Amino acid sequence: MLDHLRQKRKTKLNPELIWKIVKKCKTYTEFKNKYSNAYDKSKKFGIREDIKKYFPKLQYKPNYWTDERIQKMLKNNPTYGEIRKRYSGALNAIYKSPKRQLYLSMISKKPQQKY
Repeated sequence: MLDHLRQKRKTKLNPELIWKIVKKCKTYTEFKNKYSNAYDKSKKFGIREDIKKYFPKLQYKPNYWTDERIQKMLKNNPTYGEIRKRYSGALNAIYKSPKRQLYLSMISKKPQQKY
């Protein structure tokens, strides 16, 4: 009589079911965001570290700011503020570079002009 009001019975998560879910995902982040309940239960079952190891580590692209790009940018005599505003990541690359002192000396010391 009240069958139409009953909700579907949810399947209980177990380690085998969690692994099936994990194998559907391409990344650990996808698993974590899309299947948050399975993610939470994976800690309870003690398999979260194994799941992390299952997914490959992301390979980072090489740094955009190579020495050649930094030198080309610095030929335009930008000020420190201009570099910070216009060239995202360039200052980090300059400070991490072995040629840091050379590059910092090439940055223009002139104050920014107000337009």
